Amino acid sequence: MYGLPIVVTRGYNNTGPNREIMFVTLVIFNQIAKILKSENKEIIIGNPNPFRDFTDIRDTIQGYLLAIPKGKKGDLYN
Repeated sequence: MYGLPIVVTRGYNNTGPNREIMFVTLVIFNQIAKILKSENKEIIIGNPNPFRDFTDIRDTIQGYLLAIPKGKKGDLYN
């Protein structure tokens, strides 16, 4: 890319501390907590069919930081 030494990284769905309530993982976790406290009886979400993998954001950041010194210029890392 314009002769710059760029290593391309591509992150996927992630989760971790300080995540806002609007994200699906926290929506589900909060509903589970309410079930455990007998405040709810079921988990209610929009479309339950998508299959997703989640990575802890701390692991994602560590991968980015490792890609800087160890990645090859122009290569793509998932």
